[in-house]
Amino acid sequence: SAYPPPAFEVSAARKNYLDKLAQSLSSVRVLGQGESIPIARLYLPLQLRRRLNGRGNPDPIQADQLLVGDDTEAIILGGPGSGKTTLLKYLTFLSTTTNDYPLPIYVRIIDLIATTDSIERHLANHVQGLIGKSQASALIEDETFCRAGTVLFLDGFDEISGDDSKDLIKRLSSFRQAYPDGQIVITSRFSAYES
Repeated sequence: SAYPPPAFEVSAARKNYLDKLAQSLSSVRVLGQGESIPIARLYLPLQLRRRLNGRGNPDPIQADQLLVGDDTEAIILGGPGSGKTTLLKYLTFLSTTTNDYPLPIYVRIIDLIATTDSIERHLANHVQGLIGKSQASALIEDETFCRAGTVLFLDGFDEISGDDSKDLIKRLSSFRQAYPDGQIVITSRFSAYES
């Protein structure tokens, strides 16, 4: 539409989205366990290290600092079973608990790559699936959506390969050109990232 949605519509849509997202991520089913475990109880705080231009920073940062820092891009690397997905789900859940954090959007890369949608269209469909078309429109048409007011968590770069990796990188490049100030956090195993 030609005009941004009224602030009260955006606020109501954001609240509903965050509530539904929090509900969907509030617990995790653990393999071999019969019940779901609250994510806040399951998550073990991780310390991350920054690498800028291939150079490591010896000072560790707490994972939740990804939500408040100036970094617009981060790649979380780890071995199999090291907690990358749990970390992203926890950060997404944590982002739903306060307006101090950007609007979180958690997407499995394998689900994104299974479509031919642009990242923007996939995110819009994702939000619409949680809160319905009417409220999703208000949230998506807000000037902060996919920009500085949003953090996009993309989980599982290592779950795709070959042409799919190239396709994702192309889509990310397009997305980054349209939304240079939006925050993106990606997880991958070391081996997939290095290749």
